[in-house]
Amino acid sequence: MNTFYKIFCFIMLLYGFTSCKKDKLITDSGAKISFSNDTLTFDTVFVNLGSTTQFFTIRNQNKQPINISKIKLAGGESSNFRINVNGDAVSEAANIIIPAKDSIYVFVEVTVDPSKGKLPFVLFDSVQLETNGNKQQVILQAWGQNAHFFNGEEIETQTWNDDLPYVILNSMVVKAGHTLTINQNVDIYMGPNSGIFVEGNVNILGGIDSADYVVFRGLRLDNDLDGTPYDIIPGQWLGIFLLRGSQGNTIENSELRNGSYGINLGSASIEDIPNISVANAPDLSLKNVVIKNMAFYALFGFLSIVNAENVLLHSTGLSTLAVQVGGDYSFTHCTFYNRGNQYLEHKDPMVYLSNFFEDRDNNLLIRADLTKADFVNCIIEGSLEEELVFDPAEGAQGTAGFNKQFKNCILKTKLDISDPSFADCKKNLDIKFLDRLKNNFRLTAESPAKDAGIITAVLFDLDNQMRDANPDIGVYEFIP
Repeated sequence: MNTFYKIFCFIMLLYGFTSCKKDKLITDSGAKISFSNDTLTFDTVFVNLGSTTQFFTIRNQNKQPINISKIKLAGGESSNFRINVNGDAVSEAANIIIPAKDSIYVFVEVTVDPSKGKLPFVLFDSVQLETNGNKQQVILQAWGQNAHFFNGEEIETQTWNDDLPYVILNSMVVKAGHTLTINQNVDIYMGPNSGIFVEGNVNILGGIDSADYVVFRGLRLDNDLDGTPYDIIPGQWLGIFLLRGSQGNTIENSELRNGSYGINLGSASIEDIPNISVANAPDLSLKNVVIKNMAFYALFGFLSIVNAENVLLHSTGLSTLAVQVGGDYSFTHCTFYNRGNQYLEHKDPMVYLSNFFEDRDNNLLIRADLTKADFVNCIIEGSLEEELVFDPAEGAQGTAGFNKQFKNCILKTKLDISDPSFADCKKNLDIKFLDRLKNNFRLTAESPAKDAGIITAVLFDLDNQMRDANPDIGVYEFIP
């Protein structure tokens, strides 16, 4: 073998080695891919059979090739969506290599036939990818059928009926002097970070049967990367906000779930605090309402007026009920419960009552009387040792501006319930709910809440069952 040939072979060997080294896949878990869009929206409303196509790119911005070990359409073959990855029509593919500083196309087509049953108004799916152990996704959404869409609008007096779903994007305002009426069996789907802000007033009037409730929930109908339905994940939307001066509000036979603030009454900016008074306190009548799985509060009142009957509030990230700057509150046959879950850490006591508000530097900004905070035949039960916090302004007790009363309630507390503000109450008992892990707060025959209440004007329970002469404590009457 001559010298030239040896040198040539060595050069080729070196070239092959360096080429392989140059093309070596990046396997660092910190190396990810990026997308031209994180959400692909098909904004055509499908009222007839039709299809449309869009695309996004998957980018490898690393200095080495990267391997997408798995790319799939989460809905699989049954999805209304179809994908084409780099020229191949698939529902799932593996080991797709993208060269350094390069990208590939993913085309997405959606086909909808509205004649095939009752489609959801928005179709959701996702393209899910796994790279170096990292799970990422691109959300796919398309309007599957017609609906009433509100996008950042300010509305005047109107009535919503059960003809089509209602979709609220980028929030909605009910203007001062106007009324929004929502009748039974209406479903309201709220977009991310969207709320209903009420300057005027609302009358939300669901049907007595839970199947006819008015329901507020998030827009997402699909699952997250771990396969968990978004419908059980809190924080999907903001909440209902009754602003200062919003009076004559009613919410009956309704459910609010998976938002952030539930129902918020009377909040104001620091600049507006000097204008806050009892005269502009928002008011609300709540009857037969479920508020659950909220990232922060179920019910928050800031110098407001609330009358609640048969209201179930459970599973919140902060207090289930929070009252600041006093007001007037009445709760009859209500159940408050919190233990936390995989999305919510239960650290704050469920019921917090105060009659003042301070800034971050503990400077008192406003104080107003807690004229009344009455709890009758209520359950306040949770996983903390103390689920009640009373926080009056200095020197404010009783008729001085902080009035609370608990009658025939079962409470989770370390407080001395021999105090006159607790009448015929019990504490720290096992309520014996039917199945608290599944959030079924109906009572068993052995529950200490059974026959322990007093007769009130609230004659029917949350299931529309008549209470007997010895009513049970909480929202549900035990029915053998």
